[in-house]
Amino acid sequence: MNRTARNAATDTAMAALYAQVPAIPGCKGLCHTSCGPIEMSNRERQKIRDRHGVDIPELPRGPRLLLTVIAPKTCPALTPLNRCGVYDDRPMLCRLWGAVENLPCVYGCVPDGGRLPNVDGAALLAESFEVGGSPPSRRARGGAAAVRAKAADQPALFRAVEDYMAAGSAGDAQVARDRGLLP
Repeated sequence: MNRTARNAATDTAMAALYAQVPAIPGCKGLCHTSCGPIEMSNRERQKIRDRHGVDIPELPRGPRLLLTVIAPKTCPALTPLNRCGVYDDRPMLCRLWGAVENLPCVYGCVPDGGRLPNVDGAALLAESFEVGGSPPSRRARGGAAAVRAKAADQPALFRAVEDYMAAGSAGDAQVARDRGLLP
């Protein structure tokens, strides 16, 4: 299978995963202040670069305090009007924002039918890395099935949102804490 066919197959599989994330029809578009460094699959990063000319660097690894200093505070895909310039191709974590119990929108937007359970959100994120490719250090040990099993007892996305907030906007982190969404 050539590269074009592999990418097409991966994109089809990723679209099936994206379809499992509930839509948020009443989105107020205020979450741009939450847009910062995030994890995404290799294919998501490549597709954004190829289709939109936007290079979103990998999230640096390191202690949280260091991340708050060296990580960019905003997403390079934001337009001057604070809208997502890659919205149709946004990565899984961006799609899950506001749609999962432990990733609620701090501005009150809620998807039709309510939020996904943490276990489902964590599994979708893990599956997006399995399908879209990622360095072994960023894959969930045991894959999506292991994430589903672990997330029932210890929500994997809580740690992800903590790391994200630590590296991203301090203002949004405070809003989340004020609303009881983060400790």
